Amino acid sequence: MPITFRSHPNAGWGIRLFKSTDSGGVRRVFDRCLREFPWRGSITEEWRNLKRTLKGSDIFVSEEPQAGIVGFMVINLSTGYISHVFVEMDWRFCGIGRGFLDIARDMTGKPLTLDVDEANTAAVDAYEALGWHVVAPTVRPPGVTYRQIRMVSP
Repeated sequence: MPITFRSHPNAGWGIRLFKSTDSGGVRRVFDRCLREFPWRGSITEEWRNLKRTLKGSDIFVSEEPQAGIVGFMVINLSTGYISHVFVEMDWRFCGIGRGFLDIARDMTGKPLTLDVDEANTAAVDAYEALGWHVVAPTVRPPGVTYRQIRMVSP
């Protein structure tokens, strides 16, 4: 039985480490969430990029027994860099995102960093409400049309 790092008994979700059988659920969450970011372009290309990232990172998933995987976080625990945090729209505002960030902070013991799309104002506002702050814009790789900003946790 997997170790649950955080849970919400009333909402029914728990956060645990990723296992290989979670790939389909992570892909489903990723595809649904990415539709909210039309500036990102091809979901297929974004999925290829995510799969490369998954190989060298620590992955946590949030699961609810009836709904399955409802969110995930990809982090490098040695550096504290979070490359991906996605939570299904119907499961937002019930503590999953904050649960991911709390786990990351507890496990790294240091401030966390992440890059967020500048146009994703809901995410930027949520991070700022938790005390995160913008430290710099990121450098856009060739062919990338959207801008990201680097944020750091308290």
